Amino acid sequence: MDPEPKKKPLEELIKNAYKENELARDMLAALCEWEGRKARCWPKQIRKLLRCDKSKCLIVDGLIYYRN
Repeated sequence: MDPEPKKKPLEELIKNAYKENELARDMLAALCEWEGRKARCWPKQIRKLLRCDKSKCLIVDGLIYYRN
């Protein structure tokens, strides 16, 4: 056991969480479709879970940001 665990950058931890979380993957896919103007609103399964407008969300470097 290491006396001092290796620290991972926060961004790396967040990106790993995106890979493991189904909702995050679905949101990224939906936002990518929206950038191509295929869909204007969240798919039904995401809309039930979220109460935010899709037009206020954007992808920056593979991460989802919400503009208030």
